[in-house]
Amino acid sequence: SMAPSVAGLRVALGDLPGMVASNGPPDHKGLTAEGDACTPAEALDVAAWGESGPVALQMAEAGGALLAEFDRPDPPRVARAIHFLLFLGFGAEAQQMVRAFAADMPERQVWLALARLVDGDADPASIFATQTACATPAALWAVLAQPASAGSVNSDAVVLAFSALPPHLRQHLGPPLIERFIRRNEMETVRRLQDTILRLPGAGDPALAVLQSTIALASGNAAEAE
Repeated sequence: SMAPSVAGLRVALGDLPGMVASNGPPDHKGLTAEGDACTPAEALDVAAWGESGPVALQMAEAGGALLAEFDRPDPPRVARAIHFLLFLGFGAEAQQMVRAFAADMPERQVWLALARLVDGDADPASIFATQTACATPAALWAVLAQPASAGSVNSDAVVLAFSALPPHLRQHLGPPLIERFIRRNEMETVRRLQDTILRLPGAGDPALAVLQSTIALASGNAAEAE
């Protein structure tokens, strides 16, 4: 029998085929264009993975006592050590630690992908490869993973994530990131990324001068580039 309806309200004993009840429209912000899940922001909070104090002391603390009883890896300590190596930009060392101590940890693939990227290696097969349109910092790592990223890119998410990186990682990753947006001819994003780097201490670095020259050439300012 027909279910009664009043002013657009349908009353039924169950959901319609293929439909589910909800409090609003579905939230697709956590999905890529392909429908894959975006890596959440809390898994990519690189700036929070370092602490104040001498780096050597932090390395000793982070790398100590990684094994619990029966010589099994202690997951919280292993995660802290890997996080700190990624914070420093020590990708090869982070990869070694992941393979040695994190074989069964769910974050393993994210850490391995980050390790390759902080070392400056493009990685088109990365788990981030389809995440350029994500609203999380995954968009930043997705652009870095692909030398010539095509398709939709969430430039706002990239700039926000880049500006939140530790200064040394911004200096290290800024040039390859900017080159990718020059190739995309997204000069407004290039300018925003450049401004983020120029605010760093040591902005007189020769590598930065070369980067600024490259940007000027891409903008059609040959005299400024020279």
